[in-house]
Amino acid sequence: MKWQDLIPEFITKQWNHWFKKVEGALVFFTPAYVSKKNHFFSPLVALIAIIWAIFLLGIAIGSFVMFFVSLLVLYFIVTKVFGIRIDLGDVVNV
Repeated sequence: MKWQDLIPEFITKQWNHWFKKVEGALVFFTPAYVSKKNHFFSPLVALIAIIWAIFLLGIAIGSFVMFFVSLLVLYFIVTKVFGIRIDLGDVVNV
C-alpha cells in the first residue's frame, strides 16, 4: 500500500501539477547574486574553507587537551586535597 492510495485522486493530481510547476521554476531560476564571469569564486571558497578547517581543527585539539588537563587537575584535587587514593592496585572484594 502506498501513501497515494490513502489520499483521494484529485488531490494527488493537484499535487503533481504543483510539483511540476515548482520543478520548472527551479530549473529556470538563476539568482541575481551569481556572477556570470566569476573567476575568483572557487579559489575564494577554497581559501575560506581551508581557514575554517584549520580554525575548527585548532578548537578540536584545544578541547581535547583541555579535557585531559581538567581530568589531571581533578585527579590531583581528589588525591592531594581529599586524600583519596586512586591506584590501579586497589581491588576490593565484597
